[in-house]
Amino acid sequence: MEGLLVLLTLTLLVLVIILLGRFSGLARDVGQLRQQLSEFTHRGAKPDAMPPMQAPAEPRPVVPPPPVITPPPTPGIISPPVVATEPEVPTADEEALARMRAAFPDPEPATSVRVNLNKPPVVQAPVVRPPGAPPPPPRPGFFERHPDLEKFIGENLINKIGIAVLVLGIGLLLNYAIGKELLSTTAQTLIGLGAGGLLVFFAHRLRLDYRAFSSVLVAGGIAIFYTSIWFAFHEFHLIGQTLAFIIMVAITGLAVALTLGYDRKELAVISLLGGFAAPFLASSGEGNYKVLFTYLLILDAGMLVLANYKKWYVINVLAFGLTALIMAAWAVGGYPSLEPPPSLMAFTFATAFFLVFYAMNLRYNLRHRHSFTGLDHTLLLVNTGAYYAAGMYFLGDRETRVTGLFTVLLGLFYLLFALYFHRREGVPRTLKLLLIGLVLTFISLAAPVQLQGSYITLFWAAEAVLLLWFAHRTDLRLVERGSVAVTLLMLLSLWMDLLGLYSTTADVLMRPVLNKAWITGMACAISLGATTWLLRRSDRTVDLVPGISRGGWGVFTLVMGIVVLYVVNILELRYQLVRVLHPTVANIALMGFTLLFLLVLERFLQHVAKAGRVVLFGLFVLAAVVFISGYYVNSRAALWLVFNTEQGQGFVLLHALAFVLMVITVVRISLHAREAFVRPSAVWNFYLVTISTFLVVLASQELDHVMIFAQRSTDALTDARRVGYPILWGIGSFLFMWYGMRQRMRLLRVIALCLFAITLLKLFLFDLRSLSEGGRVAAFIFLGALLLVISFMYNKLKGLFVDDATTKNDAGPAV
Repeated sequence: MEGLLVLLTLTLLVLVIILLGRFSGLARDVGQLRQQLSEFTHRGAKPDAMPPMQAPAEPRPVVPPPPVITPPPTPGIISPPVVATEPEVPTADEEALARMRAAFPDPEPATSVRVNLNKPPVVQAPVVRPPGAPPPPPRPGFFERHPDLEKFIGENLINKIGIAVLVLGIGLLLNYAIGKELLSTTAQTLIGLGAGGLLVFFAHRLRLDYRAFSSVLVAGGIAIFYTSIWFAFHEFHLIGQTLAFIIMVAITGLAVALTLGYDRKELAVISLLGGFAAPFLASSGEGNYKVLFTYLLILDAGMLVLANYKKWYVINVLAFGLTALIMAAWAVGGYPSLEPPPSLMAFTFATAFFLVFYAMNLRYNLRHRHSFTGLDHTLLLVNTGAYYAAGMYFLGDRETRVTGLFTVLLGLFYLLFALYFHRREGVPRTLKLLLIGLVLTFISLAAPVQLQGSYITLFWAAEAVLLLWFAHRTDLRLVERGSVAVTLLMLLSLWMDLLGLYSTTADVLMRPVLNKAWITGMACAISLGATTWLLRRSDRTVDLVPGISRGGWGVFTLVMGIVVLYVVNILELRYQLVRVLHPTVANIALMGFTLLFLLVLERFLQHVAKAGRVVLFGLFVLAAVVFISGYYVNSRAALWLVFNTEQGQGFVLLHALAFVLMVITVVRISLHAREAFVRPSAVWNFYLVTISTFLVVLASQELDHVMIFAQRSTDALTDARRVGYPILWGIGSFLFMWYGMRQRMRLLRVIALCLFAITLLKLFLFDLRSLSEGGRVAAFIFLGALLLVISFMYNKLKGLFVDDATTKNDAGPAV
């Protein structure tokens, strides 16, 4: 009974195909009749006798056409003459032919143009269009392209659904026959090939009259071919791998040839879907991934050949999407269960798929000089991302770490194509820029993928300079912008390295200076300096990125280079000093290094612009403020360590060096102020008051250090200040008065008098009752003598400084 059912099903299938052929012949006869009728109409032959039932038409009166007023011709444009023709009166023969055409309409009538015979034809003047191609018309929507939905479903949709159901039915029929053992494996394979052949044969017979329907039948036949060969090889083991490979190549070639011959997109789509569905029609659930991927590779190669002649996005998207989906499912489900994991073989298949789809995306556009659209770029990027993810996944199981090498090789692959397309004419600029962007991406990713720690930063430091140099040699703006991104990545990576390597909780101690942290930081500083140098040699007004010019970026790299140079060295100095000195004493050395760094930096940047000198002046002032605030507190604590513990060694020498550097810094501040400030002015007066106050505070703090060190204790500091400060401030007041008289600076003399007044008030109001008898004598005698000397100087030099200097050129050096 089951065998009869199988034969009945096959018989019905053959009968359906034969009936389709008969309907095709009938439709061909009707088409020939319509063609003959159309030829008769176009000949315009008149019949010999008038039809008996037709009365002769009465002649219509001829109405003369109204006069046509032609506008005067425009100068420079010659209008064609307007010819007025009399309208033709239709005859009875023509009316009879019109009735015959209405009885037998054409299957696809052309768009008719109604002519009003009552109005004479008017010849319009030519329209002068501006040069340039008109914008492309908007693409019509689905309902605009298919206004008759019933016709679309009946002529296009049903046949595609039907062929899919038919292929599925044949597959189910073969599975049924397998389960019931009604047919041998050879017979089942031959039945499948025969059914596919019948579909292709009858589709070829119907190609002239039912082009769309025949293409669907051909696609179904190709899908059945794929399915039959897959069963014969993978399930029935009737043929070997080599023969199956050859036959599938032949089927793919046949599908491509038929697709090109029919020029039907749906044929390619259905053939492709059938080809991808064939491996999954097997019922055992077991499969060899090598056979599966080889089969898919053949199928995709056929689509590559098709893409060489047709630009059908749906083929590219379907082929790539289905291949990626199948491989991803295997990578997640089947790959981990294999022991050992076939990482190298899987990576080889992934590479082959990547190359096929890379060529598929580019071949047609480059060969036919077709423009690249956003979808082309998207497919290229998605293909690249999927391949890179697959490569990282499969190569991650290798014992040897090769993911970085894979990243570099992928970047070099795109670099070769970028250089080739750069020299070739007709390649879109967007494609070149996209390839260059991929090169920059993979070369930059190679370091963090393969290397660890500071090696990533070193790689990016070298790459940033190399990219900028290459961009200036080739005038590729995208590469130049890529160097900006790499520089920012380098700075971020350096910050992370310094935090980790110079951390106080680090397990491994680094040797002084020549360690990976210091070397990495110096390499980044050199990279930033080289970037600044390269930018100075280029056109600095050109925008590097939107809103930032090359000159602005050069200033940024210069500043960041200085910051990196300072931070790396001060971190290195602190890291090494805290191992041998108390942190409080080490901070004294760090203050001295900061002052030395600023003084050396000033020497190297003495010819910079005015803005740079202003920044240096601000840094000097900031260092001076830190010296008399935080540094003083830290030094007092270090002095306590000197006298009470054994951890204060090295303070005296380090403090002496820091104090000398601070004095030199004050001199440099005064020179910068002389160049920057106009005298007399409010800013200059503020500077004089500030620098005088700073000098008094600095001298007072240093006197504290001397007193503490001389008495070897901090307990006597209060008593020492009662005598020492009045004497020191009196000397300072005298020096201010002398310098103000010499340089004719009235404000400085006023500052000296104010300092004398503060000293006297402090002495009489706060210190006099607490001083010893010897201290009182010394203080009064010294201050009285200073006051008499100052009064004598006023009387002796009167008239020499009545008019203070008003310009900086006549005033001498500033304080």
